[in-house]
Amino acid sequence: MTSTRFIAALALLTLAGCGQSSPGPSQVGSGGLLTPQVPLAPGLQRLQLNGFSFSSDPDLPACTPFGVPRHGTAVNVPVLVLKDGADWVIRSESQTDSLVLRIQATGRLYQGRDAIAGVISGSAKDVGEPPYSLTVDVEVVIGTAPPVSVTGGVSPPLGSNTTSTFANGRIDGSIQFRDSQGNAATCTAIIWSLRPPVL
Repeated sequence: MTSTRFIAALALLTLAGCGQSSPGPSQVGSGGLLTPQVPLAPGLQRLQLNGFSFSSDPDLPACTPFGVPRHGTAVNVPVLVLKDGADWVIRSESQTDSLVLRIQATGRLYQGRDAIAGVISGSAKDVGEPPYSLTVDVEVVIGTAPPVSVTGGVSPPLGSNTTSTFANGRIDGSIQFRDSQGNAATCTAIIWSLRPPVL
C-alpha cells in the first residue's frame, strides 16, 4: 500500500468500529410502517477498498501473505450509485469490471450515523485518481459463495442538502487482491469508503 493509501486507510480505520442499536431516520411507507432511509447521493462516485499488510487489531487482521501483491492491498474504483427500490446499488463504472455493492438501511445507528448493511461481489481493477493517486497493478476479487457482507454508516447531510456524499465501514468475508502476474493476497476483513471524485 502506498503512503497516501496507507494514511487514508488509517483514517478510515478510526471510523470502522462496531455499530450502535439506536433507531435511525425513517419515512412512512405505503403500509403505514416506518421504513429506514439511506440519504445517499446518486451519480458517479469513488469507492476505495483497503486491506492491511500488517495489523495489531484482531478485528481487522492483516492480509496474507505479507507484501503481496507488490503494490499493496487497495483499489480506487469509479462507481455509479443508483437507487433500486429499497436498495442502493453501487456498481463499477468500467464495463470490464463486475464489482457490485448492494446496501440497505438497517434502521439503526453506526457510530452516530445512519447504518447500512448489504453484500458485495465481483472484481475491479485499480484506476488511481491522478494526480493524487497513481494507477497500480492491483485488482480486487470478491466471490459470491459464501456471501461477503458489508456494514457501515452514511454521514449526515450538510447544511440544506438532503443527501450525503460520504459513507464508510467494513467488509467481511473472503477478499482477494491480486496483480496481473497472478500474485495474490487473501483478506478476511477490509475497510471501504464511498465519496465524490476529487475535482
